[in-house]
Amino acid sequence: NFHTIWYNMFDQVELNDPNALAAKGNLVYVANNDPEHNILVFEYMTDSVYSYPARMSTGSDYLWAIDLDDAGRVYVTQTPDANSVGKVLIFESIANDPSWGSGLPSAPLHTITMPEPGGIRGIAVDPSAQAIYVSNYTARKVYCFTGTPQTGYTLNPSFSCTIDDMKIGT
Repeated sequence: NFHTIWYNMFDQVELNDPNALAAKGNLVYVANNDPEHNILVFEYMTDSVYSYPARMSTGSDYLWAIDLDDAGRVYVTQTPDANSVGKVLIFESIANDPSWGSGLPSAPLHTITMPEPGGIRGIAVDPSAQAIYVSNYTARKVYCFTGTPQTGYTLNPSFSCTIDDMKIGT
């Protein structure tokens, strides 16, 4: 019955089914599935890990994966269920969006809608943010989206990756 609480003054959020984390510098971002599906931020210090006074409410859909680019922008996957179309939400960095410190929701810079239904799980972002790779667990595919945080992203038609079960070794 061990529970971790993120807190900032009187603002408290219990960690609930966190699936992934990403780090930049000494900050650790957690895709949390509390009722507001917050991205919680912690600070890693020499003696422990502490709550950092920044969080972002993302809405009602389940969060699975999270990554950051070199500019500190946050990319998080949302998937309501395996039969629905998932999304990637892209949020501005803590340094450039004061909503992180208030705990209030902020509109994402961009929302990428997946091309087909399925459980959206993993995400990997090119450090320069020109390519985003997203896995669809149900469809057994990896998608590549290219673009920029300023102009948005489109599905890269020259990238194709389907995952098949295979036996490795004997």
